[in-house]
Amino acid sequence: MLSLDHLNHEAKKGLLAVSEARKRERMSRRVPVVAVPYLKAPPAEIAKEKFSAEEGFVLSRINGEWDVQSILKLCPLTEESALVIFARLLERKVIGLK
Repeated sequence: MLSLDHLNHEAKKGLLAVSEARKRERMSRRVPVVAVPYLKAPPAEIAKEKFSAEEGFVLSRINGEWDVQSILKLCPLTEESALVIFARLLERKVIGLK
């Protein structure tokens, strides 16, 4: 569509949405649900950083014993959204997986 009408805003929005969805899917695949997340720093040190409310919720459930799948069951977010949060926390090196 964009090759016919490069000013079509709806097509641009659709293309952006598809791109974002693919990015989220790739990020969520990086987190195995059987892995056990753990904090890489003491909670007091992590509390000094800025996190979204959703990231804070996920972080508050990480205890070094529950696996990702167990935490996903507790989350009020979609599984995909929560996995993206796990991937972001991994990228920021706030958590690790064992």
